[in-house]
Amino acid sequence: MRTIYAFLLMIWFPLIAGANVPDIEQIDQALAEEQFTRVVELLTPQVKALSENADMLRRLARAHWSLEQFDEAQDYIDTVLELRQDQYEDYYLAGRIYSNRVLEVSIFKKLSYAKRIRKYFERCIELDPQSSKARLALMLFHINAPGIAGGSSDKAEALAQQLAEIGEVEGLRAAILLALADDDDAKAMELTGKILTLKSDDVSAQYLRGTFLVGEERYDEAMPILRHVGHQEIEDIDERRQQRGAWYQIGKAASESGQWLDEGRAILERYLTLSSHRGLPSKAWAYYRLSLIHDGLNDLAKAKEYLALADDENDGDDDELDDLLDDRKKELKRRNAS
Repeated sequence: MRTIYAFLLMIWFPLIAGANVPDIEQIDQALAEEQFTRVVELLTPQVKALSENADMLRRLARAHWSLEQFDEAQDYIDTVLELRQDQYEDYYLAGRIYSNRVLEVSIFKKLSYAKRIRKYFERCIELDPQSSKARLALMLFHINAPGIAGGSSDKAEALAQQLAEIGEVEGLRAAILLALADDDDAKAMELTGKILTLKSDDVSAQYLRGTFLVGEERYDEAMPILRHVGHQEIEDIDERRQQRGAWYQIGKAASESGQWLDEGRAILERYLTLSSHRGLPSKAWAYYRLSLIHDGLNDLAKAKEYLALADDENDGDDDELDDLLDDRKKELKRRNAS
């Protein structure tokens, strides 16, 4: 009887152990809704059962990456690349994860990590020779990495030429990257206009144009563009990040112009609920903007509250914001004394 029981246990245990593993459709739904913590909660307890499931492990890596848990994301994507070497999205995600990790590791590891970043994006291009997003990512690497780490302005320009051959919009995107690298904001602004004449709904060009207009204090021109980006349904993960940036820019425009204060307050409060602000203005900046907005709404108590939150969140990390916070504190103290 024990032998029969043991035999049945051996047959059924793998099924029992795997019974609670969510299917890919369920996980993709959670990712689409940016429920990254939920994805981690669902998959981490099953990670042993998933040790050979590259699809699930990649999704787990992406969830950790989106939560800015880069160490965990790296572990999972490394396992994925051990399991298979023929999937474009695996290498693209690996390149993105290592691009974040390289900022965290010691100087001794940076060169090794830089080599991996370049290799991963180059592998993407091998797997999909027409890929524009991998070329743009590789361009950014060559623009930003020092020569000792493999960066090369000549290679960046060669990639820009390849992108121009793929398509006119792609070539303009590459030209914008080169203009920004040269601190030529005026040229980048001009190029966004060219993209929008070819593709009027281009999220990246709209976001960049709206951001430039806010920087030039052309708020009335910026707001319709940023609202359009900020309130549409977007599936692409990179474009969705730009949409979140548009939320911040709307709040910035409101805080600086003294207009649209209720709209700016509401959208910055939404911005603060994001699970990650990677690649975007920090929570400290959002708190600072909310302090200005509440001052404009004549709610001095809330203005002081958000100023304190900005100070605590920044904690000296951003010198520019530190100076603004100091000036703001002095101003509120002076007004309180008068």
